[in-house]
Amino acid sequence: MDELIDQIVDSFRQYFEFPAETFAHGFDERLREENISKADIRCPDDIAAISAIDGGSNTVIRMPTAAVVFNRVYCNKYVGMSRQDFSDYCEFVSITKLVNEGGRMLFKTEMVPREGICPTSPITVDAEDLALKAGSQGGDLNRALAMARHFAELRFIRRAFASKAEFVIMDGALYAAYPKEMEEVSAIYDEAKAAGTTVAGLSKSTTIFTEEGLPVAGYLDRLADRRGLRKWVARIGRSREWAYRATVYYAKLHEGAEAAFRLDLFEDAGEEGLRRLLDALQANSKYAYFPGYPLALIDAHQNAKVSEYEVKSIKDQILDRLDQSDARTFDIMEKAASPHGILDKMGA
Repeated sequence: MDELIDQIVDSFRQYFEFPAETFAHGFDERLREENISKADIRCPDDIAAISAIDGGSNTVIRMPTAAVVFNRVYCNKYVGMSRQDFSDYCEFVSITKLVNEGGRMLFKTEMVPREGICPTSPITVDAEDLALKAGSQGGDLNRALAMARHFAELRFIRRAFASKAEFVIMDGALYAAYPKEMEEVSAIYDEAKAAGTTVAGLSKSTTIFTEEGLPVAGYLDRLADRRGLRKWVARIGRSREWAYRATVYYAKLHEGAEAAFRLDLFEDAGEEGLRRLLDALQANSKYAYFPGYPLALIDAHQNAKVSEYEVKSIKDQILDRLDQSDARTFDIMEKAASPHGILDKMGA
């Protein structure tokens, strides 16, 4: 066993041998020690308001070629650690099916509103679209399922305009990965700009890597340690592959934070916009149980989360409306999509 562990450790030693300077793969900004800036709040008496958006989903039914998903999207408003008198949300069920229309296999998703006004219209996408495929196989149903909530979160930015917040913060990166998404994102960015709002995204995790194949998170953290910085920001740059119409940064927002986070900012924000956003995020990232992560996003996550109880209630009502024969067939199709449940429970 010792020999095995030694071999594993040796294989990872390169991850701790960082170059003096490099680029994040696909980005245009050189990364080096002097490019990491201290990130203290400059204007504590002029903290901008932020509105955070997050979505939650939970699968009600999952068959090999169809699924029913319960979705919730929520937004709020904060100034510093103070919650403001604004919030909005919607709940909807998305029904996604693989269908054959004229010889083409399509994923079609319809939306059934439950609470509030659902911002997402029906979605139809070619199952052979490269954005949905995994290797040479046909389109991945899981990726098609994710589109409904993702588009709802994007379109909820328009609802957040009513908060009059200077920044709208999305949970996750500002990217355009799905068919027709670039047009949608561009329109929303331009509407936000006209409304006096700047869109940003904060990611708890990132897979961005350097030109040497090393995780950029560890590289930048090591550089910040060398400078003795406890709160800092580093510009990673622009990339068509990793972000859409946004500049990507990496920022540590609190002295007690265990890690820094990826921060995407709409391309037109400029240096002053970045500094005002950093002030607002730092002022909102003092929650004792998760220092360095914005309370607004914690609140949005908690209010958007869809519980097992909620989806079980919907599923039970669906099954009650099926006769015994259809319910049995339904059960067989569900098990075909997820056959490991029994095995996973064995020996638990």
